[in-house]
Amino acid sequence: MKKIIICMTVTLSIVMSSSTVFAGGGSAIMNHWYLESSSNGNSYYYTTLWLSNITPDTVDVEVTFYDMDGDVFQDSSSDNLTGHIRGWGGDSYTEYSGSTNPSVTVSINANETCRIKLTHTSTSQSKAGYALIEWAHSSSSPTKNSKALIAYGKEQYIYNSYYGRATAIEINNGKPF
Repeated sequence: MKKIIICMTVTLSIVMSSSTVFAGGGSAIMNHWYLESSSNGNSYYYTTLWLSNITPDTVDVEVTFYDMDGDVFQDSSSDNLTGHIRGWGGDSYTEYSGSTNPSVTVSINANETCRIKLTHTSTSQSKAGYALIEWAHSSSSPTKNSKALIAYGKEQYIYNSYYGRATAIEINNGKPF
């Protein structure tokens, strides 16, 4: 019996220590996003995602937006200031087209925040889905933290240029991942 307890204790110790050895990446789900525009264009919804790097090193982030059919949602424009997907902050911000790629990749420097906005590009438009957020340490990062990002989302309604109802989109229960 004593040998079994010792064996279990050693095994548990190895398992627990190995989880920190292989740390250096993570993921979380944004459970929904939504964009819509009315036929006359005077009211619309958009969704914003904020990603904050809470480490002293650069992290590389991929965000893949999926539509309601489970297809990758991507922008026809690769410019970060036009089209459905728009981004600010971070280095090497890139938008992709083609269903095998993520929607967006970005390198976020130490203690910085990046913002990604999903918005309409025409009238009478409605799209919704969810997103997968994945991160890994930049190849130049000297440390390997087990948690690097904290994220927050917001769905906003605009009517005749006035901000209306806003809905918070909690990501990972507001905890770092």
